[in-house]
Amino acid sequence: MFEEGLVVADATGPVGGFRSDSMTVLQQITERYANGVHVGTGYLYTLVEPDGSTVELTNFYADPDRWGAAIQYGITRAQLPGAIAALERGATLQFGGIAVTAGGIATARRGAAHWGGARRPTGG
Repeated sequence: MFEEGLVVADATGPVGGFRSDSMTVLQQITERYANGVHVGTGYLYTLVEPDGSTVELTNFYADPDRWGAAIQYGITRAQLPGAIAALERGATLQFGGIAVTAGGIATARRGAAHWGGARRPTGG
């Protein structure tokens, strides 16, 4: 892991390089139980570059709870200011099948829900 992203490597060497300002991460954390007893946790993080190339990271790499959180923090730090600015300009942000605007959130299947509460004043 580096300040601006990460390089993924396996036994054969580097597999891919990912920048926090341009990648997307999909997270799947699965708690496994047998007879009501926790027997393990499975981690799957899919890193996606803008060109569609992907790399999957799993429990194969030690401490997935730590590096998973670090990847998400890096992406948030790099991309959140631009996302907020885009929303303030009236843009719609897409997260898979979810659309987010300054006014609310929507899905094709469930329709829209508007944000509640007071709104921040815009303009100067």
